Amino acid sequence: AATAMLTYANAGHSPVVYRDANGGMKMLEAAEPPLGILPELACVDTTVTMAPGDILMVASDGFPEANNESGEMLGYQRFMQMLDDVADRTAGQILEHLLDRVKEFAAGAPQSDDQTLIILKRSR
Repeated sequence: AATAMLTYANAGHSPVVYRDANGGMKMLEAAEPPLGILPELACVDTTVTMAPGDILMVASDGFPEANNESGEMLGYQRFMQMLDDVADRTAGQILEHLLDRVKEFAAGAPQSDDQTLIILKRSR
């Protein structure tokens, strides 16, 4: 039987956002320093059970650190609000929306960092 359990280890990656189906949102903070900083890696696994409608968003820091032409940074809160605005959509639709909104925010300013985004959403 499917358990919808997600086990992850976060070694310095940010932002990782978990949004539950009721709208609660939290950052899944890194428990360890980034890979390659220390000679030995001792990652801590954490497990969450995803309920229907729960969303996991893993993004490179090129998203919250995106700047517009005025030099204003998008920021984590605004990026999380963009996710919250479309949480009722499918994972693919959420992904496309976030990519479009960040591009609109940047409004022609050069991209200064990579932008990689993964959206997982439990449908049932």
